Amino acid sequence: MDHVLASAAAGVSADDFLAAVRHYPPQGRQAIFYQVGLPNQKTITPSVAANLVRVLQGSDNKRSWLIGSLSTLVSWAFDNVDELSAEDCGLLLSEETAEKVLREAGGLGVALRNMALLPGSLTNLVLADLLLRDLPLAPVALGMLAGATHRLDAEAGDIVEELWQQVRGNSPGLPEAPAGVDSLGAVALTVSQAIHDDTTALEEEAATMSEGRRPDPPDQNLRHSLEQLKESFGAAAGAAGRVHGALSNGLRPSDPDVDVIARALEEFDKVRDQIRYIGVVEVTTGAVDELERALDQVEAVQARADRVGTLAYVRGPSLLEELLAEVREAAAEGAMAGLDALAGLIELSADEDAILLADDLEESARKELPSRWQPVIRAAVSGRLSLEPPVTDDVSAEALTEEEAPEEDSGEERPGEDDEGGTTPPSSAPDTGPPTGEAVTDPNSAEETPDLTDLDRILENRFGSQPEVRPAQPRDVRPKASVVPKVSTTEEQTPLHADLAAVPGEPSLGMFGQEEAAALRAQRFGLAAWIRAAAGRPDSEVAVRRCAALAVDMSAFAGRLSAAFSETARQIVVDDLGDDPAGRFLAWAASIRAGLVHPTPESAHLVEELASTVLGYPAMTACGEAFSQALRSGVYLVPGLSNQMRDSVAAERDQDRATVACVRLLEEGPHRKIKFALATEVWKSLIQPEGIVGGLVSVAARNDIKLLKETVKKLDDLRAANVIDRLIDREAKRASGSRNTKIIAGARSKLIEMIDEALEHVATWATAVQGVQIRHTDGSNEWLSQGLAKLRQSIGLHRADLHAELDILAKAGEPVLAAAAPGVAYLITDTLHLLDGMALSETEPSVAAVLNQDLLFVSEVVLDPESLRPRETPALETLARIATADTLDWRSAFDARAARNDHEGTRAVVTVVARQDPDLAAELRQRRETLVTEARTLRDQRVEAVRDRLADWRRDGVIAETEATRIAGRLQALAESGREDFGIITENIAAMESEAKAIRAAQISAEEARLDEKSNDHPDVRAVAPRIREHIARGDLTTAREYLAQAEAGKPLPADRESFDHFGRFFPSFPQAFENMSILSSGGRARKQESDEWVKSLMEAIQVGRDVTDPDLHRAVSEAQLDIQALPPGRREESKEGLRLWKFMAQGRKSPGNLESAIKAVLRMIGLEGSQEPGDEAQNRLWVTLNDVRFGDALLPEFGSKMSPSGGSLRLLFVWRRPGPQQLIEWLKDEPQERTVLVFYFGVLSPSQREQLTTAARRRPRPVVAVVDDAAVSYLAALPEASWTATVNILAPFSAANPYAPTGDVPMEMFYGRDAQLESVTSSSGSSIVYGGRQLGKSALLREAERSLRRSDPDRVVILETIQEIGKIIPESALWPRLAGRLAEAGVLPQSGAVLKDRADVCRGVRHWAEQDPTRQVLILLDEADAFLNQDAANAKFTNVEALRDLMQDTDRRVKVVFAGLHQTARFQSLSNQPLPHLGTPIPIGPLDPQDAFDLLTRPLMALGFRFPATLAARVIAEANNAPAHIQLFAEALLRRLRRMPIHGGGLPYEITREDVDTVWRDKALAVGFRDRFEWTLDLDKRYKVIAYTVAFHALSNGMDATISVQKLREECLTWWPAGFEKCSGDGFRGLLEECVNLGVLSSDVGGYRLRTPHVLTLLGGADEVYTVLTKAEEFERPDSFDAHSYRALYLNGPDRSPLTGSQVTRLLSPRDSVHLITGSRALHIDRLGAALEDEAGRQHVAQVWRVGKGCTFEGAVQRTRDSAGHGVVVVELTGRSFEQAVGVLKTAASTVSSGGPGTLAVALVAPPELIPLWLAASTDAGELSRLAWVMELRRYEEPDVRQWMNDADLGYRDPASQEALLKHTGGWPFLISKVVAGRPADRDQALERCRDWVRANAEEFVRSTGVLKDATLRQAWKQVIDVGPARPDELAEYLEEMAGGEATDPLHRDRLRANGYPSWVALIEVLRLLGALEPRADGTFACEPVLAAASEWLEARG
Repeated sequence: MDHVLASAAAGVSADDFLAAVRHYPPQGRQAIFYQVGLPNQKTITPSVAANLVRVLQGSDNKRSWLIGSLSTLVSWAFDNVDELSAEDCGLLLSEETAEKVLREAGGLGVALRNMALLPGSLTNLVLADLLLRDLPLAPVALGMLAGATHRLDAEAGDIVEELWQQVRGNSPGLPEAPAGVDSLGAVALTVSQAIHDDTTALEEEAATMSEGRRPDPPDQNLRHSLEQLKESFGAAAGAAGRVHGALSNGLRPSDPDVDVIARALEEFDKVRDQIRYIGVVEVTTGAVDELERALDQVEAVQARADRVGTLAYVRGPSLLEELLAEVREAAAEGAMAGLDALAGLIELSADEDAILLADDLEESARKELPSRWQPVIRAAVSGRLSLEPPVTDDVSAEALTEEEAPEEDSGEERPGEDDEGGTTPPSSAPDTGPPTGEAVTDPNSAEETPDLTDLDRILENRFGSQPEVRPAQPRDVRPKASVVPKVSTTEEQTPLHADLAAVPGEPSLGMFGQEEAAALRAQRFGLAAWIRAAAGRPDSEVAVRRCAALAVDMSAFAGRLSAAFSETARQIVVDDLGDDPAGRFLAWAASIRAGLVHPTPESAHLVEELASTVLGYPAMTACGEAFSQALRSGVYLVPGLSNQMRDSVAAERDQDRATVACVRLLEEGPHRKIKFALATEVWKSLIQPEGIVGGLVSVAARNDIKLLKETVKKLDDLRAANVIDRLIDREAKRASGSRNTKIIAGARSKLIEMIDEALEHVATWATAVQGVQIRHTDGSNEWLSQGLAKLRQSIGLHRADLHAELDILAKAGEPVLAAAAPGVAYLITDTLHLLDGMALSETEPSVAAVLNQDLLFVSEVVLDPESLRPRETPALETLARIATADTLDWRSAFDARAARNDHEGTRAVVTVVARQDPDLAAELRQRRETLVTEARTLRDQRVEAVRDRLADWRRDGVIAETEATRIAGRLQALAESGREDFGIITENIAAMESEAKAIRAAQISAEEARLDEKSNDHPDVRAVAPRIREHIARGDLTTAREYLAQAEAGKPLPADRESFDHFGRFFPSFPQAFENMSILSSGGRARKQESDEWVKSLMEAIQVGRDVTDPDLHRAVSEAQLDIQALPPGRREESKEGLRLWKFMAQGRKSPGNLESAIKAVLRMIGLEGSQEPGDEAQNRLWVTLNDVRFGDALLPEFGSKMSPSGGSLRLLFVWRRPGPQQLIEWLKDEPQERTVLVFYFGVLSPSQREQLTTAARRRPRPVVAVVDDAAVSYLAALPEASWTATVNILAPFSAANPYAPTGDVPMEMFYGRDAQLESVTSSSGSSIVYGGRQLGKSALLREAERSLRRSDPDRVVILETIQEIGKIIPESALWPRLAGRLAEAGVLPQSGAVLKDRADVCRGVRHWAEQDPTRQVLILLDEADAFLNQDAANAKFTNVEALRDLMQDTDRRVKVVFAGLHQTARFQSLSNQPLPHLGTPIPIGPLDPQDAFDLLTRPLMALGFRFPATLAARVIAEANNAPAHIQLFAEALLRRLRRMPIHGGGLPYEITREDVDTVWRDKALAVGFRDRFEWTLDLDKRYKVIAYTVAFHALSNGMDATISVQKLREECLTWWPAGFEKCSGDGFRGLLEECVNLGVLSSDVGGYRLRTPHVLTLLGGADEVYTVLTKAEEFERPDSFDAHSYRALYLNGPDRSPLTGSQVTRLLSPRDSVHLITGSRALHIDRLGAALEDEAGRQHVAQVWRVGKGCTFEGAVQRTRDSAGHGVVVVELTGRSFEQAVGVLKTAASTVSSGGPGTLAVALVAPPELIPLWLAASTDAGELSRLAWVMELRRYEEPDVRQWMNDADLGYRDPASQEALLKHTGGWPFLISKVVAGRPADRDQALERCRDWVRANAEEFVRSTGVLKDATLRQAWKQVIDVGPARPDELAEYLEEMAGGEATDPLHRDRLRANGYPSWVALIEVLRLLGALEPRADGTFACEPVLAAASEWLEARG
């Protein structure tokens, strides 16, 4: 029969359930819904029906329970409640005689009529179930099924037919073709009307069986009954009068009158009870009028309920389905306020006359319903919702008779609710047994029922003796019902769920079911969860086991485990646990345990939802109900309540013991005897329950605490003095009558003792009761104490049974369930112990340890350091290994993790062990500290090594700064993180190192290929290729690229960068050799130190050009790598003469003439020249001043431009008699400190004396002193050429020179790099704009330009003037008198011109001067020009700058003006119509190039004797952000440290160590200095600051290498500082970002921006400072309103302007590799873009523009750009291309740009609205295309654009009012403004009117030109948002989603969106913004552009 049942079940569909379940009574429905975990569900829904089908097609207990629940509608009748005989059954199964039987068998008739309401597939299922259950009328069920086999499959039909024929063989009276259930149901419906009155009682009994006993249901026509009641009361009033009269007269009233009154009262009570039964209103009085008012209220409530009920069928747009499902569920509940209003709205939505009422309803609904339902309300108002009740398949609901119809809202107590509001499981009707109190003939009687023995035998023979073991049906365990049956384990009483042993196993976990069972038996629930996860089981099953793990250790209210439990419990879907009985029990028990500690909605929800799990376990059910009630009441264990509870439990036990003692006393007391009979008689009298003593004992025995107070008073009275004696005497007298009443002696004493014992028992009970009450009402937690006491009391009644049931569960046949049983028992038992007062643990383990500690035993599983979650789910085999391991040793687990350097894992091991074995934990913790220290040291060393290598490679040019910064940032994150998973860190470092090596190799390979290509094309390159290739092979691409550029330009290659180490070759060996020789030549007397012999020998050797003959001198010369023979002849003569005269001067003072010539010769030999001025003389010393000093590269300022204040004089001191070093320094104390002194020391300073000199000089650093002695002059004489550089190299280390000047002017010697910038400034055709942040070198560049021109081109006039106060303190016109004075000083203007003030006069004078001589040039360098330019640019006047422009143009740029300043200077240059049209690209002064920064740091230090290792130096410049001021600041601090170190034993040259560098970095003053200088740059414009800190904030969250897109960055900046960015246009914001890049703050990638280096974050102050600055950003002063980024150039010859802003043009024409996707429409003049860009490039002469398709291909344009080696812009029009084609072009462009080559390349892809999907793909942060190109948006004109344009051109709109009118009439659309200005109309008002008329007449053309009609979806979206006021983008998107129709053809339907390339409704809003149709406002909202909106409405009106 299993196949028959399965066949019937397979035929049931979800639609069948939808049609059938509604006909079941409420409790029957609830029993059905329980099977899918929805005990509170009231109505059937499609999703519930689908779940029922899933359960029905399963194979577990739930399937059997569901079938049983479905059968309860009819199964009671098949118990033969109608007492049918075998003959009756045969007649019933024949259609001809069935009616006769059904007229008598009312119960079976009701059952058949019920089945007639069900779909046929369900009737077959019910009949198959009835047959299997072996009910008395099973043959009848078989016959009905045999008549309906057409609904079964063939095999099942054959089985049923075979069975029926075999039954007929034993019972020939049965028909061959029995009537099927369908025909019998029809007969039953026909009969029902005829036998209506007779069957009412039976139907009510059937309902009672099905639903449990309940009061009579209310009459269906209460209104009629109430009217009858009024008539009855009228009749009763008359009868009452007659009764009154009879009684008044002493007569008996007549029976009819009394009956009339009684019937009236009975009718009243019935109507009142029925109204009460409904339960809507409370009826408290006996007035008929009140009944009528109550009925009015009932009818009103029922009407609302009916209206609300219709919402169960609400339908609407599919997008609202989730919300509508909530509405339907709420309607089924029927309790939510506002539902009535929503139903009314839906009904009235189509009624135009009900608009006012609809408004009221809408307001009510919005107010009362949840806010998330607002889209539903809007849909209801717009008529998009409907109410569509389902139609049943077979028989309509109307087919039910009034009595048969199910009562949906009968007013009876809801199933599942007890009297106190608690929830109980649903109860389906019993399968057998008659209604209570009625006798039914034994259904097994042979005389009355068919003999089923044959049927049993047939079934056994046909299918074997293996009947299905069915679980017990759910039972009614409500407290108000009969006593809950006990569960017994005896053989006589089979446990309710003893059949669990036969339940089939849950879905297989493969071969790992036993492993999970092992984990569960060990209560390792976390491990069991991972086994489930690894087996791919549903998330709910995994979450259940995690909840169990968390519940076991939970001890803190609202603690970590509680929060984790709630979060995990939310992942549990009870429906998903259908195949996991173990999980259901665990979840139920865990929720109870967790809820007691912290009652959360999740724990309460699970306890209630899982109540069906324990149905059939009465004790578990009662336990669950009690805890559910407690959870809903919020009862929980308050911290500190355990002691009180423990005391309460003890007091309750005392109370129980006292009660038991009193019960025993009442039982045994009357049988106790005293030897004196009268005493015994008195005792028996007193101890009786009615006796004085017995009465008190009875109170205690009954535990009647209500009588406590009275009992205590009586007890006190009895124990008063002599009261017991008097009581004994009185009772003795009463008992003896006339006898002697005296009880004396021992009998009296015994009697008193027995009475005292009884009273003591009562006193003990009273004391215990008072103790319980005191503890239950103690303190502020009284309600909790009482709640816990009530809970404990409720549970206490079931404890024994609860343990018995848990024992049964442990014996389940399914291994996983049996294994889970101990865990369930532990959770419940622990909960009971907590209720008994067991203290909660004071601390909780971590969530990670609870859930994942078992994974620590598997060292190969990598765990997250915080959560201990594995990176990926472990393999089942791995989990099985630890689940079944015999022993798990924590020490071994620690060792295994440590071996892998996983010290996150070892920390977790120690943490877990600390709770189990503190001693072992202490041991492991100590070992771990040592291991971690070692691992951290190794990590730091590895990180430092890679960072050093990156710094080297970055300087060498083999890795780009962006790549190096990105990798360095990730390395820094590893080094600074608190991570201790060192094994993973090592892998990460290795991966980064490999990545960097791959980049390096690729760069070297690419450079080699480039060299090969260039060698083929350029002979000059080919000639030097071997030398370049050597540098490439070494990885020195910086030098290689420089050499290649020089070779391409035809210039000779420069000398190798490696400088000649003169100091290393000179010191200490050369001075030491001279000292040794001096000692020898003086006979060992070191004091004399004669060295002139060597000077003489060297002079002679130089003179003849041979090596020296003295072997010692030869050795010294050779070791110094000096080659005398290689000296050029001229140099030999110079050196010979110098040495000769040195010896001459060493002999003593000479005449002035001889001395001067000697000094001149010696100076010339060491690289100096100048005119001498004799000075003071003193003993053994002589002063000379050298003026007009000329020298080569001085290396250090003190030996060059800063050797004196003027830089042109040097003090010389000649000393004889060899004074000591300290004496030398002492002689200089009176010298001016700012003048350098060169000492000529005639003798030898030994190495030690040089060290002494250095020490003395450092003590007194000013003036700087350098000493030339015999050794030094000899070394310098042997050099191949005179070199001041070499002289400084060997002398400066012994001085106290400090070349670093972090503030003030930068000396020429410290000006490194900037060669290209310097060339641009000094060239007449170069740039005229220099800008940069403070302390970055702008002024230094201008000063160097001045110096270099005066050295190289003395005829060119250079004027450097700082004009900081002009425009700020004094007017901009003050520039001219300032210039006039300086020009007059330079001879450009006559002296009389110095007083000129008028700009025209000054310009005229300069022009005249230039005209006099065509070679004359003047360069005017204006520093700090920001204020001047701002003031002059006000209102776009440019009066003064225009005069300078004209002057430059009139003189063919022989007069050049350069403006230098901060950020505003660069913005001024971006003005497309600024008066200097050929200023060129601005020169940004930002961080130095790596090589220049490296030289700035290392070369001065090398000159001072300090060698900086390259790797260490490269790291320093990287951390200094390559900023020159930062480098100088660091170097100065480092130099201070180095000079504080003692010098002894050859301390020079000194190699700088990492310790030196680290010590300097730790200097707080240095950190402050770095940050101050960085902040100076950010403070130039507070927007810089907000941008930088916002990017830093992003880096802190996402990593240093993470970029942030422009759009997101702008949104976040607006969030932090709305006032600062509200008026900043998109172009203006991009301009700010570019300025931040040029200032060295940010670095740009195609995907966005990031901090330039990780060290920038340190400069910003770290995480706390970043957040603090951003939160205070609103306090910043607002930025200037000046926005140069918005201005536009002329388009061709005008009057129109370019579609591109000045900022956009600058970005495209700036020499950088980039790809731009330009978006816009014809209304934004996108069609003019190529021509405009080409024209602008021609005007600026900074780039070439190539338009693809205009005479060249893309490849040709790229090649031309590369060949030019300049900057080229390739414009590609994408019009007419598909999305796929356009994406291909974009990828090709990105690949081409990234491949590199000579020059720079920008590709501009022009994308019209037809390619909107490409716009979106490229502007989405996460999209692949967004990393390939910048999106550049064309936009409408705004107020600054129009003001600049109209002020510059005389078009009649110069005043603000007219400009405002122009924008109002045109919307700023370039398309419309062009029409206004076309032809330069004279009447501006008429021009505006004509424009408006044109828009009206040509609305479609205009609207279409904007792109909003691109497709139906975009058109519909624009149409919808036009009527919406300003709203946030997300609100507009939500509105579009609400307006989307349910049909797939709706333009806004999700499918149509995607088909047209819009990922979402949000994307639609973004497109409308990009098109200019939506205007962003300062408050974050978007508004429709009015002109376009109006045109669209005109177009719509025309149809």
